[in-house]
Amino acid sequence: MTRPYAEVIGDPIAQSKSPLIHGFWLEALRIDAEYRHKHVTADELPAYFAERKADPAWRGCNITMPHKLAALDHVSDPGNVRGTIGAINTVFRNQAGDCIGTNTDAAGFWAPIDDLDIAGQPVTVIGAGGAARAILFALSRMGVGPVTILNRNPLKGAALLSTFGLKGQALPIGPAAPPSRLLVNASVLGMAGQPPLDIDLGALEPDSLVYDIVYSPARNRSAQNGTRARSRNRRWLGDADRASRRRVRDIVPRGTTARSRRRTPRVADEMIIGLTGSIGMGKSAVAAMFADEAVPVFDADATVHRLQGVGGRLVPAIETAFPGTTTNGAVDRAKLGAAVFGDDAAIKRLEAIVHPAVGEERAAFLAQHAGERVVFDVPLLFETGGDRNVDVIVVVSAAPDVQRARVLARPGMSAEKFAAILARQTPDAEKRARADHVINTDTSFDATRAQVRAVLASLEI
Repeated sequence: MTRPYAEVIGDPIAQSKSPLIHGFWLEALRIDAEYRHKHVTADELPAYFAERKADPAWRGCNITMPHKLAALDHVSDPGNVRGTIGAINTVFRNQAGDCIGTNTDAAGFWAPIDDLDIAGQPVTVIGAGGAARAILFALSRMGVGPVTILNRNPLKGAALLSTFGLKGQALPIGPAAPPSRLLVNASVLGMAGQPPLDIDLGALEPDSLVYDIVYSPARNRSAQNGTRARSRNRRWLGDADRASRRRVRDIVPRGTTARSRRRTPRVADEMIIGLTGSIGMGKSAVAAMFADEAVPVFDADATVHRLQGVGGRLVPAIETAFPGTTTNGAVDRAKLGAAVFGDDAAIKRLEAIVHPAVGEERAAFLAQHAGERVVFDVPLLFETGGDRNVDVIVVVSAAPDVQRARVLARPGMSAEKFAAILARQTPDAEKRARADHVINTDTSFDATRAQVRAVLASLEI
């Protein structure tokens, strides 16, 4: 039997470090699988995806230049990446066997600079390809000041500024970089086998940062042309961390590897608290109590409601996947619930639409609160593997009879629906066993709030 495998594709591809990175983790975790690289030209792209989709051993691929835009035409896009970033760098098979396109570049770009305060500051981006699109998407969520795009075709750069709602200017690549707090080389210039990037960085201030996504060679000449500015060539590490989790998680069936270690905070004050709990346990009330204690809360449920509300970016994708489930420009949650209730395949299709979009919103939230201690309010933290991405897990719980009474009191709820929901959630006993802290809500609000404050005190917040 052929071993399961994933790979990275591009043209050229010899410079890619992905096989080295993913191969290391496959070996370290003793997973009987492999990660390859594959040279694919633009003309070969349609045939490549047709052949790989027919190969049961293929688990997916990462995508590098120049295919990040074109690959969208050959995979499913339930999360509407085309309508947001406009490019993908990862394709994976979901449990139904569909090939799903997504993008980890935006979060990967942000991760190494989460300690950099660039709100309102001028930024320069060199390039206007697929990688630049993800970077501009992230910058649009970070509240930066005017953005200058340097590209061989300034019109293409101007179109990207408009696409991402950024103020600034688009110019041809010239001999000198404009004054900037952050300068990002998102082009191939300087990469092994490509033309050099000769640009004078003398206009940058001493505390400016030069951020080069080129990692082969390890030092790009462009980062050495301005001795006063700091340089940082770590973009691929942040992206590889996310992409490697995606690949290692998908290259083998669930349950064959031990749970990954939780993430390590990047700065001393940073901490992600994962807040979860089964239906009817009082998680939303506890999340509000964390917010009352001045801890920023990312509410996954509220995010989904917004994405599915009037004008929400997931509305078209959901209407396409589940015709008749939207009304007046918004998802009708009752109709959508009826469309997926009891249908595992339908639920998986819906999750494939919703989860990537929520991930993008979560990355933007982290960018906004870089270096802070925050709460992720995620109902399916364990079920989606989100526990690997937090530092501390807090489980909200209550006695079974209290939980049942709360849930059945909800409008439109029935015992059958309640049982179906519980069947898709990790049992409360298992959640409690895997938690760092448990907050019991089958008591008074004051007692529950005291537990929240006790958790924060134990974390020295």
